Amino acid sequence: MIIHSLTLQNFGIYAGEHTFQLSPEYNGRFQQPIILLRGQNGVGKSTLMKAIRLALHGKLSLGNRTTQKEYESYLVQQLHRRVTGETAVTAAVELTFDHVFLGQRHQYRMRRQWGMPNGRLTAELHLWIDDEPSPESEEENEHLLRELVPPGVAELFFFDGEKVTTLAEASDASDALLAETVKNLLGLHLVEQLDRDLDIYLTRQTGIQELQQYQLELTQLHEETAKLQQQHDHNHDMLADCRQRLSAKREEIALLESRIAREGGQYAAEETARHDERQAILPALAQSQQEIEELCRGLFPFAVAPNLLTAVRRRLEQEAAYERWESSQHTIEKLEALVLKEQPAAYQTQPAHILVGIQQIIEEGRTPPIPETEIVHRVSAETRGVLFNWIDEALTAAPPQMAEALRKREQLQTELAAVEESLKRVPVMQILQPLQDGLRVLDRELGRLEAEQERLQAEEKRLAFHIE
Repeated sequence: MIIHSLTLQNFGIYAGEHTFQLSPEYNGRFQQPIILLRGQNGVGKSTLMKAIRLALHGKLSLGNRTTQKEYESYLVQQLHRRVTGETAVTAAVELTFDHVFLGQRHQYRMRRQWGMPNGRLTAELHLWIDDEPSPESEEENEHLLRELVPPGVAELFFFDGEKVTTLAEASDASDALLAETVKNLLGLHLVEQLDRDLDIYLTRQTGIQELQQYQLELTQLHEETAKLQQQHDHNHDMLADCRQRLSAKREEIALLESRIAREGGQYAAEETARHDERQAILPALAQSQQEIEELCRGLFPFAVAPNLLTAVRRRLEQEAAYERWESSQHTIEKLEALVLKEQPAAYQTQPAHILVGIQQIIEEGRTPPIPETEIVHRVSAETRGVLFNWIDEALTAAPPQMAEALRKREQLQTELAAVEESLKRVPVMQILQPLQDGLRVLDRELGRLEAEQERLQAEEKRLAFHIE
């Protein structure tokens, strides 16, 4: 393959149209088959290499996994952008080369052009063989170019100086680049490509199995939905029938109540009111009786013997006085020893009435308030105080509480007797009794229908939720 020329039009940094003559020269002694491009960084050397690869292989120049959308985005990016910010509408890459194919030399000229004249990207490939347009389709021309110059060969022969440095150095990057290039050249990359394609195929097959499972599950869900919908419709019909029966039952009850009101509703209302009063009095009377029993279990029984309680209180007070006398004896003994025995001379100088008074106090302190044999309650001062409180409560608080409880019970008993007497005065209503019995039956049936309506409404909501 001998490249003769490369023409760029609004490609990358190249504005307008530029043609590069790349035919190798013969200096009269040696053939010069290698074309070197030299220039400063950023002047477009790598762009020329990209243009050659793009002209030969189109989307494959970007890699085997490049999608059509990525390729179109790449073509848009290669449109030349002027300093003013405007972007060229069209761009093109044209390559002319000689190639020996099946033992015959032919000159090939191919032009790949693209643009966005109407805001939408369009791309075209044109191929001339020996200055004659190729009769094949654009897809066939792409295939022909891949056979003439395999992508792996392009990677090996069209590269910039940076890749030369990578190839020359003994490093992992150099080994990897050479290995990749050789694999592409010999077609070994097809094995990896086929392996990846096989993974994709197996993944899709697994996806098909999952899809079949989903379809089966979806069919089951449709069947379940249809069944639930049938149950929902049946429940809806039952609910409508229940509501109709409820309406009819309410009308029947209203008619019966109106008849009862006409034929003796006053007696019925009076009897109902008396029964309600009786039901209200009975619990109050039971509570009053319980209060009386609680008082009887407390201090009230002691209140029936007030003289005995008074005597007990007096005895407790005397015993308390005896305890105080008993605790004072030690002090009196010390006083007697101090005043009358140890220092008689000092106290003899005092007036006689003082000594008499002291002796009288000592004598009185020697006499107990009650004899020790009369002590009955050997209790502590704290316990004695509790007994005093109980006695006071039994003598003062318990009788009024019992009197109030008895009065309340008597009042309730009187009210209950009046209600009972009033009920006896209400005449037995032979006509109203069957009507009232019928009304109670209708009320029970109405309650059952209302409960049935609530159940059907809840079931309708449940079925609607499962269907949703």
